[in-house]
Amino acid sequence: QEGYNTVRPPLFKGENFSYWKNRMEFYLKSDIELWFTILKGYTLPTKDGTTLEPEEWTPQMIKKAQLNYKAINTIQCGLTMEELNRVGPYDNAKELWDSLVKLHEGTDDSKVNKRYLLLNNLLNIKMFPRETASQLHARLKDILNGLHLIGHSLENRDTIRYALNAFPRNALWASIVDAYKVSK
Repeated sequence: QEGYNTVRPPLFKGENFSYWKNRMEFYLKSDIELWFTILKGYTLPTKDGTTLEPEEWTPQMIKKAQLNYKAINTIQCGLTMEELNRVGPYDNAKELWDSLVKLHEGTDDSKVNKRYLLLNNLLNIKMFPRETASQLHARLKDILNGLHLIGHSLENRDTIRYALNAFPRNALWASIVDAYKVSK
């Protein structure tokens, strides 16, 4: 089991991309210049439309190149060999990051489909027999985090309503749910 480490980037093993992506973003943001390099992208220095030779680079150009390659290295260190092979080699940190996101989160159309699937799961969430409230809460948070990661937000009152409707209508839970509803 992998724990948190402030020295090594989080490792993505092909499962639960949204969790890894969130952790990796914060890891990269700990060196904000790396994160800005990924957001803005990098292009080789040019003069009059011609790529400059490295000997002609200014210290600022060198710094930008170093940040780009450090960002690429950081992302690559956070991927297994199988995952790295799926996205291929890149000389641009932004292109590598965008490729990973597209591969695992999909296109805009697939995000719409994912949103509908997650909303359907949320609307139909029910507590399983022998499931604890904590376990139900964890399943609910997984759905809500999935929606958040694709840019869909819900009002707190809606989230509470879905959670309350997930509880079974037996005497124990009905009294708790009814008490909460009355208090609002």
